[in-house]
Amino acid sequence: MSAYIVEKTTLYRVIKTLCKINDYNLKLKRIKSEAISDPKKLFKKLNRLNRYSVSQRYEDQIFNNKDSYQFDLNEYQNEILKDDKFQSLKSLKCFLYQSCEGDAKKKDLYKTLNEAADGLIYNIVYNLKDYDQAEWM
Repeated sequence: MSAYIVEKTTLYRVIKTLCKINDYNLKLKRIKSEAISDPKKLFKKLNRLNRYSVSQRYEDQIFNNKDSYQFDLNEYQNEILKDDKFQSLKSLKCFLYQSCEGDAKKKDLYKTLNEAADGLIYNIVYNLKDYDQAEWM
């Protein structure tokens, strides 16, 4: 596998996606609440997790706590105006794929994001016309 530092846009899309998830357990309620109330803080956490994962994959990429990106409220607000459930899912899955190296996938944040992605997949498929019309047998 390879890993890279995702674009700022991906981080914004992940946060936007988390604002809309079904919060059927405490972990998902917490991350949804943070996405809504403090997107800048969540942006930093996502950025660090992704960068930590890259440092786990490539020994020459030394991890430090400095953020590679700064949160920009205007950029975030422009991105959240776009509403595409398939892009939301794809961006979340991209982030997860690029952030799963070494111990990164053992972090609570990663596990919660993975659970959110599973729920999003279920909701998208469950609401498709083809799914609804398929036989129950």
